[in-house]
Amino acid sequence: MTITHLRKDGTIWIVVLYLLLSVMVASYSFFQVKQQELSMLTRGLYDSNPLSFVVKDHDRPIDWSKLDTDKPFTIFSELGTVKDKGGEYELRGIYYQKDTYHPPMVSGRFFEETDFYQGKKQAVVGRGVGESEKEWIEKIGYEIIGIMGASYLSPIDQRVFFNLDAWEQESPAQSDMYVMNIERDPIDQDGSLRFKGDTLSVKVVDRGDQGALRFLGTEAYQVVIYLLILLILISLSLLFTQYWMKKKNTEIRILWQMGIPIRQAFKRYATTYFFIALGCSILVGLISYLFLALYLPNPEAWRMHTVNLVKGYGLLLLSSGFSMWIAFKRSTRQTWKGSVAG
Repeated sequence: MTITHLRKDGTIWIVVLYLLLSVMVASYSFFQVKQQELSMLTRGLYDSNPLSFVVKDHDRPIDWSKLDTDKPFTIFSELGTVKDKGGEYELRGIYYQKDTYHPPMVSGRFFEETDFYQGKKQAVVGRGVGESEKEWIEKIGYEIIGIMGASYLSPIDQRVFFNLDAWEQESPAQSDMYVMNIERDPIDQDGSLRFKGDTLSVKVVDRGDQGALRFLGTEAYQVVIYLLILLILISLSLLFTQYWMKKKNTEIRILWQMGIPIRQAFKRYATTYFFIALGCSILVGLISYLFLALYLPNPEAWRMHTVNLVKGYGLLLLSSGFSMWIAFKRSTRQTWKGSVAG
């Protein structure tokens, strides 16, 4: 089958369409991953509207692994700042359960869930942390397991994260503020934070919502882009499918007059159409990972991009299936009308 024939029967335009739509989905995913990275790093790994609180009568270590919730969460303990000739660095304790955002790493690794409550003393530092500060960290018994940093300057360059369980075992009264990333607020109306077999009295602190408002503006912008892409995807899919099937109607009518059921004849074209859409999606998806390896070599970015592609290309295939279903109904109606008219 030559290119000329493919162009005449409209197949080449279907290939071009789904290549463009696949590129659109991959590009949007790349933009979303980059935006998520930038937002998280700008906020120092805090969510857009995290839960901030202080603990009353904090005179003993808190076992955060026993927090009574089935939701993934990340808890940060703000431990203050230190200064040396290289600059000022913010110290944070961290513990998470089930899942958390992993920042881009210059070397080493970020904390894994299995690092906590295992008697380990570990730290992850930003790439801007000086040698004297690293020496101090090691002097107090912590092993530096990774260095954080993106391809651009961000607040995490000046952060030091310690595993929270180790820090609280030694200094349970040093934290003035806790910040939690969690989907649902676990604090009761009476100000109690429930643990398995225990409760903790806390006081929620309102630290302002400017960051949340900025995020909501960005989120609204992303929703508009998403809806626009969805509209373009469905509209073009419907338009090009109708165009392609219009060119196939004559063949379908001839096959039907030869005794082949319309559904069987249509199934062959629908299968071809589906594999064109699937093949274009896979091709562009694989190429997108090459760009991801160059510009976002971060496991978190790869995970998010993979989820986005599965959703985006799933939606693309659903829209193509919907388009073919409409084309089938229309083709059947036109074939019957042509038969009656004949």
